[in-house]
Amino acid sequence: MERHSFVVLTDIGRPLEQTHDQVLDDFETFFASADEDWKNGCTSKHIYRNEHGKPFWYAGYEHTSVRDCFRVACGDISRLVWPSSEFQTHWLSLQRHMQRICDRALSLTVGYDVEPSHARSDKDFSVCYGLHYPNSEGSGQSETENVFEHVDPSLYVVEPVSRVEGLDVYDQSSKQWLKVEKVCVPGKEIVLFCGHALNRATRGRIPGTLHRVRRNPDRRFCIVYEQKYEEYFV
Repeated sequence: MERHSFVVLTDIGRPLEQTHDQVLDDFETFFASADEDWKNGCTSKHIYRNEHGKPFWYAGYEHTSVRDCFRVACGDISRLVWPSSEFQTHWLSLQRHMQRICDRALSLTVGYDVEPSHARSDKDFSVCYGLHYPNSEGSGQSETENVFEHVDPSLYVVEPVSRVEGLDVYDQSSKQWLKVEKVCVPGKEIVLFCGHALNRATRGRIPGTLHRVRRNPDRRFCIVYEQKYEEYFV
């Protein structure tokens, strides 16, 4: 992690692979639906306030010119409007897997057992995003990129490898951009990378991971979990 600022998790197990497949199938059903009332009805009244107390977004569904999102504020899911009970079950199962991965990684990084996400004594600002990049004309932030290069504000970030290309991460060692879906196995591997908060927590030992999302001819679905605990932002 110190050398590259990201790692690839392999041999994740068939149950996790199946859950990820179910989630991506749910995304395709929901995001690609022509039923705008169904989708817009899944925007909740819960406003997520980030680690700095700033109101950021309404939890649940949101459509933008860049992408469609379903956002979950992991510290409070009580007011979410889910697209279906199956969507909720599959999502929360995968989210718990991703939370455990990040909690274990954080414990190994800081050298002691951190409080797990479900038992935090501080506030949990972690977020989980379901994303749909339509890659249609007029979408994205430019003709070649859906999302420009950036480093997330989080501790750890975890993203199961999508079925469709798009995610690039910058390898600090080789000084090259790597196309994740080309070098990893879609549906069977997970990318774990770092944010600004982890860089601060390790006093610069582990750099934040520069990454971007490219455009391509096919629509792309993915899910991302960002670990953000209050004690690392005070």
